[in-house]
Amino acid sequence: MWGRPVVRGLYYNGKTITLDGYQFVECRFDKCELRVASTNFELINCVLDADSVIRYGTEALKIIRLFNSRAEWMYETAPGLMPRKNADGTITIADV
Repeated sequence: MWGRPVVRGLYYNGKTITLDGYQFVECRFDKCELRVASTNFELINCVLDADSVIRYGTEALKIIRLFNSRAEWMYETAPGLMPRKNADGTITIADV
């Protein structure tokens, strides 16, 4: 089995970085846009500043929405990370 390429000790500032497929070790991300579409990445001893934004792809977002499905307070603070709540009380997590 092939391992992920290792990116070690780099400093990113104001960059758009796709995390998928890589292992980042001791890297720093300042004011970056981090894109992730799967669980195929690792961040080890990395720093993400408060100004960096994380953009989730559709597949990763499904997992996040399922995880958050029981955190009612999240509907107010981060509605985009929540499942769709239907009028009958059910939820929907789909590509629709």
